Amino acid sequence: FPPPPPSVCLSSYRTLLLLLSCQLTGMAKKSKAELAIEEGKEVILEYLRNQNRPFNEKMLFENLHGAVTKPDVGRVLAVLVEEGKVSEKLHGKAKVYWYNQALLPDVSVERIQELDAEIAAFRPAYEELKAELASLRSQQAALQAELTEAEIEEQITALTAKTKADGAKLEHLRANAETVSRDDFASAHSALVASVAEWTKRRKIFRNMIGQIMEQSGKKEKELAKMIGFETDAEAGVSLD
Repeated sequence: FPPPPPSVCLSSYRTLLLLLSCQLTGMAKKSKAELAIEEGKEVILEYLRNQNRPFNEKMLFENLHGAVTKPDVGRVLAVLVEEGKVSEKLHGKAKVYWYNQALLPDVSVERIQELDAEIAAFRPAYEELKAELASLRSQQAALQAELTEAEIEEQITALTAKTKADGAKLEHLRANAETVSRDDFASAHSALVASVAEWTKRRKIFRNMIGQIMEQSGKKEKELAKMIGFETDAEAGVSLD
């Protein structure tokens, strides 16, 4: 800016320059905003025309992948609606927008029939590709469920070690085991079954008795265990169920 005239106060001149600078900055910002709106109009209008179906602001912003900023999407849509290029309708709490159908060219009956014939011609190929895609997705799911080579190697190593340990244990048992006749085995098995039945019966009686004592005394099972001196199956490491 030029220096102030001699007759103008320096402080007043500085104030005037500051106001002028603010106005110029505002004009630049406004021009930039207007440019963004014009560019956004072209992008959104072309997208709505090509898709020819309703969208809300959020869907448009996401589908355009940032080609138009989120704040500008709403502004551009408002301008396009005002210009009559886009139609809008309130759907629930959100507005939906679509290309003004009156601006689309009329399609003759003959052209519609041609398009229907083309669709019918492509239908078999579409169904074939659809079935192939379903098959590939099924194969992909099956492959993803299978073990990786690293996991297979890990399991092979673990199973090999277990087989070796079990083999050594089997050899030890074969070398030191005493043979038992079938009659002795049957007799021992019968005795075991009878013992387990008796043990189950007595455990049930004991559990009922302890339950009554707990109910009448208001004490917990652990407290009674310390007082009476009994241990549970889990504490004794016993499980014959």
